[in-house]
Amino acid sequence: ITNGASGLTVTYYNSQADADAETNAITPSNTYLGTHGETIYVRVEDNLTSCYATTTLLLQVTQGPVANTPSPLERCDDNNDGYNIFTLSNATAQIVGGSLPPGVSVSYHLTQDDATLGANPLGNSYSNNTPWTQTIYVRVYYTLTGCANYVQLQLIVHPSPEATIPSDYHACDDNADGVTAFNLSTKINEILGSINPATHTVHFYTDQPSAEAGGTNYISNVTNYFNTTPNTQTLWVRVENIATGCYDVVPLVLVVDPLPIVLTPHYQQFEMCDYTGAVGFENFDLNSQVAYILQGQTGMQVDFYPSYTDAVNNTNVITNTASYQNLYPYVHTLGIRVTNTTTGCYSISTMDLYVNELPSPVAPTQPLAVCDTDQNNWAIFNLCDPTFLSTIQQGENYILTFHATIPDAQLGLNQLPCQYNNNNAAVQIIYIRAEDPDTGCYSIVPLELNAHPKPYMPVLTNLEVCDYIGNTQDGYAYFNLSLQTPAILA
Repeated sequence: ITNGASGLTVTYYNSQADADAETNAITPSNTYLGTHGETIYVRVEDNLTSCYATTTLLLQVTQGPVANTPSPLERCDDNNDGYNIFTLSNATAQIVGGSLPPGVSVSYHLTQDDATLGANPLGNSYSNNTPWTQTIYVRVYYTLTGCANYVQLQLIVHPSPEATIPSDYHACDDNADGVTAFNLSTKINEILGSINPATHTVHFYTDQPSAEAGGTNYISNVTNYFNTTPNTQTLWVRVENIATGCYDVVPLVLVVDPLPIVLTPHYQQFEMCDYTGAVGFENFDLNSQVAYILQGQTGMQVDFYPSYTDAVNNTNVITNTASYQNLYPYVHTLGIRVTNTTTGCYSISTMDLYVNELPSPVAPTQPLAVCDTDQNNWAIFNLCDPTFLSTIQQGENYILTFHATIPDAQLGLNQLPCQYNNNNAAVQIIYIRAEDPDTGCYSIVPLELNAHPKPYMPVLTNLEVCDYIGNTQDGYAYFNLSLQTPAILA
């Protein structure tokens, strides 16, 4: 208006009359809200002479480009440091309301001043420079009119859940086929750790690509899942924030552990002879059977129970395994549980405790006696005389052996020969061991040996009498033999 001249004052009015009268000037003139097609009257006055001139100014309002406030751009933070890379152009369509109109440009700036000036535009791939959230400024510029509009764009970085890689999930191979049921829900707390289960979902997938993609092809029956590859299988667990969709994927290894090997339905019975205690009851050293039960397996624990049911329920475990007395006379079936101490897998079997009855030999009621022919109190005894043995066996097939002492008889040592020469003069006690050939159980009875001295016959003087009978001199006479008795017994 002044063409750059100095010493002039310019004022603006809504009418010519006001401009001429210098009344009702528009103030402040730099923020006047006008309308399209409105005429403004301009008064230009010389500050020295007060002379003035007027002119008009036509206001034209040009429609600026569309600039909608966009939704925030949101990204998940893979390493939870609060930073990520945003593709800023992803907000452009929402800002301009669709496709970018001809002649309109959109630029993104760190500050409002840069946006206003169109300075320092950001690249399309931008990493926020303040953690977690940042506001940048968008300039929408129409090159034909030079008009621009401005909106703010919020960049938000969401933390991703950090799931815990769970320990391997072990389950026991009940059917010995490498396949068993897993209750996957029991691993959820371990996987979540400190993650809030109310704000996150946990889904199990059979492969990693499916877990990364999400979707609905996750395992639905998590409480009774059977592995699809024998012995071991890796599942993939997706933990997702319900609000943000940010997620983490971790592996879960399923391991099917074999059961300990046991003999089924039972082990060979554990037999003892009824030597001590009440009839039909004995103290069994169960520890002596552990090696037989394990058959060379290592890393196993063997527990004994009063019954099969107790072994199944793991109740009433026997603690005095070194000296356990059967609860029922002669036969008592124990439950046996063999447990792998590493995996906890176990197998169950049984073993009969069997108390064998002892042989019942008949002890001789009379000593076994022989004559001592040389009268030295020593003699040879025929211990194996069948008639004598039959009186002891009484029809049973016991194995009979003879021993000089009870310990030898108990141990079956130092068996005496059939033709035995006593080693105690005149009278000796030896012991008969009667053993059942089927059970090995034995009983011991004593036998008294007597060596009777044979009577000594002295050389007698002749008895002489005269042949008086009938005076026949026939060589016959009566003798009083008793006259020799004193000499014989002397």
